[in-house]
Amino acid sequence: MKDDSDCCRNLAVSDKSPFEVSMLGWYDGLTSGLAKCRICDRTYHFELIAQDAEGEVRLYGFKEVSHSCYDAIVGLLVGPVPPAEQAREFGDQVMLRVRDALATNLERKLFVASTDLTKVILSAQIVDFDRWESILGLQ
Repeated sequence: MKDDSDCCRNLAVSDKSPFEVSMLGWYDGLTSGLAKCRICDRTYHFELIAQDAEGEVRLYGFKEVSHSCYDAIVGLLVGPVPPAEQAREFGDQVMLRVRDALATNLERKLFVASTDLTKVILSAQIVDFDRWESILGLQ
């Protein structure tokens, strides 16, 4: 039986990562991609939000996306590599599916700090709009 404490919804400081990660962007480290929680099966699109001065610790914003959008993108990424003359068309297919996935949800609510999303989560919090109002003093 899987331990629910390792789920993306219950992450604590320095937890083992529950995520299967598919990379979409890279610049001196992972900048964007898709993630699936091995425990609860939630699927996400994530993007780099900030990093420390050394580029070691990165903060990612996670947006939950539909399973069908996640499966469509990952299906393309794990398929055969297209010939060079079809690279642009392939990139367009991936980006259109990413656009569709991002349209399935409005907010990034899960924020994760990590040096390697596939191995360890340094810290994570769910921050919804009500919490942002409080943080920013808008209440």
